[in-house]
Amino acid sequence: MQPVSASERPLTKKERLKNFAVNNGRTTACLIVYMGINVFVFLLTYVRYRTGKNKQVYALLGEGVTIARGAAAMLNFNCSMLLLPVCRNLLTRLRATFVHSIIPLDLNIEFHKFCAWLIAVSVAMHATAHYFNYDTLGDQTKDSSHTLAFGTVAGSTGHIITMCMVLIYTTALEKVRRQCFELFWYTHHLFVIFFGLLIIHGTPSSLQPNQFWGWFLLPGFLYCLERALRVVRGNFDTQIAHIIQHPSSVIEIQLIKPSFRMVAGQYIFLNCPSIARYEWHPFTLTSAPQEETCSVHVRVVGDWTRALAARLGLSWDKSGVPIDSEVADAYGLSFRIDGPFGSASEDVYDYEVAVLVGAGIGVTPFASILKDLWYRVMDVGSMRLSKVYFIWTCRDKSAFEWFADILAALEQEALGDLLEINVFLTAKLSLDEAREIVYAEAGHGGSAGGGDVITGLQSPTYYGRPDFEGLLRRYADRHRTQPPAPPGTIGIFLCGPAVIASKLRYLANILTDVTSGIQLVFNKENF
Repeated sequence: MQPVSASERPLTKKERLKNFAVNNGRTTACLIVYMGINVFVFLLTYVRYRTGKNKQVYALLGEGVTIARGAAAMLNFNCSMLLLPVCRNLLTRLRATFVHSIIPLDLNIEFHKFCAWLIAVSVAMHATAHYFNYDTLGDQTKDSSHTLAFGTVAGSTGHIITMCMVLIYTTALEKVRRQCFELFWYTHHLFVIFFGLLIIHGTPSSLQPNQFWGWFLLPGFLYCLERALRVVRGNFDTQIAHIIQHPSSVIEIQLIKPSFRMVAGQYIFLNCPSIARYEWHPFTLTSAPQEETCSVHVRVVGDWTRALAARLGLSWDKSGVPIDSEVADAYGLSFRIDGPFGSASEDVYDYEVAVLVGAGIGVTPFASILKDLWYRVMDVGSMRLSKVYFIWTCRDKSAFEWFADILAALEQEALGDLLEINVFLTAKLSLDEAREIVYAEAGHGGSAGGGDVITGLQSPTYYGRPDFEGLLRRYADRHRTQPPAPPGTIGIFLCGPAVIASKLRYLANILTDVTSGIQLVFNKENF
């Protein structure tokens, strides 16, 4: 009888746990610890008000006071943690330490949102419990419940805090943020009022002194330091080197590199005072660290980017083709830079095998990485990375034009053993377009070098959506190791929409099999 291989036999609980831990271990552990702290803080306060020196208040108000105070303790904790995930200078420095191996720092925005939802739940509990308390006190005192709810410092500030939250949360929705960034940006700064009122909200309380300031002190200081750094950096204009108009409503901005040290895959915040003096927008750097300029590619989709295109005199037709390739007037235009900041993509060199997946303009972080890869190979430097699979999906065939020259240069340097390129055109072709492609591929008008008729690359263009499962299974089988060697590790890096992220995360989990010698680690851009 032939022995059953590890990949064919049912996995034990221990083996399933190992596989689960590859992509979910740190996140799950941190989530359990964080929720445990919330439960502990709530129960500690709950028990204290039920059995401690305030038990007479409990006898008067019942569970209303214990729930209100327990929820208030959760609010103190979560509101203090809310600012830490957006202290990007701090996170960038922590990435270079052991902390990055314990805490998934690249999920900072998700953690920021998670804190926000815990705050919303805590506010709902706190407010509902106090409405019952006001009703109970109104029956036993001369003050009406309405006066207690709206005529006291705690009551009035609480309602204003809640209104600030409603405005902040609704304008932070993905659809609103993408289409009306200015609305999101300015409304989000109601956090100044939010935190200011939290500090004075419980000051007149007769139950206990206000404790929020103690929770807020360190995170507030770190965040103020973060904003102070932005103000300092924002006082220096960065000189424009070139501005280039690309198809698919994309503007390339090349800036004379300031005196900062960047790593491939990082991003910056960009400010243009002549368009919006106080707005800062995140963009991935598309230049390599070795280049004399730093560049970003801006997709014209929102109010700020449309204003930038109008200021430069750039326009495109409905199909995304540039109407005029000349910049009308960049005189007097200046940019200010905050950053660069760390991102998931800069970890690409920590793997022996990397799969880079870009969707549309989401290819931008990989432009920087692939340029940097070219420089590293040319310098004959040693690096752990031995194989790169690049997958780019795009709806518009004209969008390939601005990035094809980078890929062509990599192909010309005979990096075939290192780099494998897979380009997918997902838009439905018209009958005329299909005929043109067939005619060209038949040898009646292809590219001069005999490359692909869409991109000009030696690698072919595929039509339709990629079969991610088939691709990743092939890569996994190709780089699987045999025990007792450590399992082969493939790093998957995505800059693209949530639907692709869900698919790749799922595949990374189901294809990981540490016992049979392969693990796939999923990473996604978040900023």
